[in-house]
Amino acid sequence: MCSLLCSFALLAGCQHTPVAQHLQKADGLQSERVSEVSNLAPFQALLIRLGAEHYDEAERLALHHIVQQQQPWFEQNAAHLTTQSCHLVWLAAELRAADLPEEYAYVPFVESSFDPFAVSKSGAAGMWQIMPITAKSLQITPAQRFDPIEATRAAAKLIKQHQAVFGDDALMVLSAYNAGEGSVVRRLQENYQARRTFVGLHSALPAETQHYAPRFLLANLNAGSISRGPIAVVERRTSMTAIASSLALSPTQLQKVNPALGTDLKAGQCLFLPMNDSRDYTAARGPVAVFTPEQGWLRRPVLQADSGQIARNSLVQNITSKSHAASKNAAAYQTVRLPAGASWSWLADVTGVPIKQLRRKNPKNHMRAGEAILLPVRERVIVAKRGDTLSTLAQHHQTDVRTLTLLNQLQKTQMVKAGQKLRIWN
Repeated sequence: MCSLLCSFALLAGCQHTPVAQHLQKADGLQSERVSEVSNLAPFQALLIRLGAEHYDEAERLALHHIVQQQQPWFEQNAAHLTTQSCHLVWLAAELRAADLPEEYAYVPFVESSFDPFAVSKSGAAGMWQIMPITAKSLQITPAQRFDPIEATRAAAKLIKQHQAVFGDDALMVLSAYNAGEGSVVRRLQENYQARRTFVGLHSALPAETQHYAPRFLLANLNAGSISRGPIAVVERRTSMTAIASSLALSPTQLQKVNPALGTDLKAGQCLFLPMNDSRDYTAARGPVAVFTPEQGWLRRPVLQADSGQIARNSLVQNITSKSHAASKNAAAYQTVRLPAGASWSWLADVTGVPIKQLRRKNPKNHMRAGEAILLPVRERVIVAKRGDTLSTLAQHHQTDVRTLTLLNQLQKTQMVKAGQKLRIWN
């Protein structure tokens, strides 16, 4: 980080120089480059890992200048990286499994500050801020955008799709992730004389996209190496003391490895766990999902009121298939979008949950169509057969079409395919 700040200082004198002018004057900057480049080693090493080794010297200096301009943004958001960097442990593991650079794990920091329940004004949702239409193309439901594991795998799939068009250059790939592949391709066609690099296309990109990749680079440069120790993700609002107890730790032990966290924790937050012992976290009992780089997500019996939204435990049948709990006893909270005309009494009727409990879990919900709501559900999976419709399935399983469309995020007129898996409430 020191070398980064030093190099920022060296570039401060040209911070008002437009990128195009900076590149045009590259030959005249030779004497200044000698000292500057010597302080850019971490930055250049990062570019190589991200497939941008083909950027020439002038482009690297110009890019470093662009990144420096995002320092105020980083300073305003750095606290999220400090308190939630433990998410990077499992994110990096997922990305490595997808044969992608683990540096992409910082995208959710730029997108949502690692918040798995984030929803933007444009409708993008989850840690990776995936739009509904994009979710459909990636074969996940709108609700699965709030499932960090499902969303991460979908995002990895999308990144690979962009790589097929732009190569391994992560800056171009991320520009497509932010602005849309078609938008970036169109700008390349309109600026055919520009180099096919982020710097060459920078001024032609949408304003938000101009900032996107630089913020990603800044996060990578400031965060240091990703931990390889165990972590826990909070599944429902709880306290540090309760989590420590469930993991057979003392609150002091847990606070010591999470000094930036308070005593009250909300769903979606994560914690580092002590790693210098032979502790077996598979015996954990509590509102957390535990992950270790060696063992992945550790399974445990499902407990009453466990949340199904974090990590691989996003669906009740997914939990119970790998534990000793029965589906009928597995309670979980799931985020769904409300259909038009929904009411508290109707939700209470179809879920079997008292109105008072529903309101307590969703204190700010106004029952508007399309609004996200957390529902405690008991569910199982059915498989549609040839000739089935939403109507016949609803009748056979003693439910209604409206409930099926709500839980599976379908349209009432949508056709059901043979072999299609659908969730229903018991």
